Amino acid sequence: LVCGILALLTIVFFHEIILNPTRMVYAPETDLVTHTSYIKYFIKAAISSGQMPLWNPFIYAGAPFDVNFSHELFYPTTLLFLLFPIDQVFGFNFILHAFLAGAFMYGFVRVLGLRWLASITSAIVFMFSGFFVTRVYAGHSPVINVITWIPLIFMLGELAIRRKSWFYGLLCTIPLAFQFVSGMVQIVLYSTMAFVLYFLFRIYSEHRGKHNW
Repeated sequence: LVCGILALLTIVFFHEIILNPTRMVYAPETDLVTHTSYIKYFIKAAISSGQMPLWNPFIYAGAPFDVNFSHELFYPTTLLFLLFPIDQVFGFNFILHAFLAGAFMYGFVRVLGLRWLASITSAIVFMFSGFFVTRVYAGHSPVINVITWIPLIFMLGELAIRRKSWFYGLLCTIPLAFQFVSGMVQIVLYSTMAFVLYFLFRIYSEHRGKHNW
């Protein structure tokens, strides 16, 4: 039910993309037009010719390509750009990440023990926040990629503490890895610092609770 509600809201918000699937979502002179789309074409052309795009020969005398994380070369959804028309994938990539952001936030708040209404409200506020949706027409797909995984990281970290399970701790490394290859290292650093502080606080609070008991 929750996934259905979040999916419906996502479709309503991004209905222009659904109704015009062959058009590209963009605003003039943004990163999506001047940078990201060219990078996707370069990646697709290189891989289609049987080569890994490790070197970009079109910048001056050439430059390393794979070491620049803003290209999202190893990010999972890059596969969509290889399989489908590049200009049309951007919009659906935004739809996918908006839905995931809401679903992950709902899961995190539920793990914290809040009720259904509070959880789904938190999900809606997060997935349609100004910080998130303003990145769409700005073409900041790496930013959207990074912040989508933040609530999942916190949710798995919280589960690891509550259930005292290394399994959830190990699962936490998966969205962390997705963040590191998502294309926006700065926000990865900020979110990782926030998670570490939160994790230490939760360990302290659990220990203090046991001591008081």
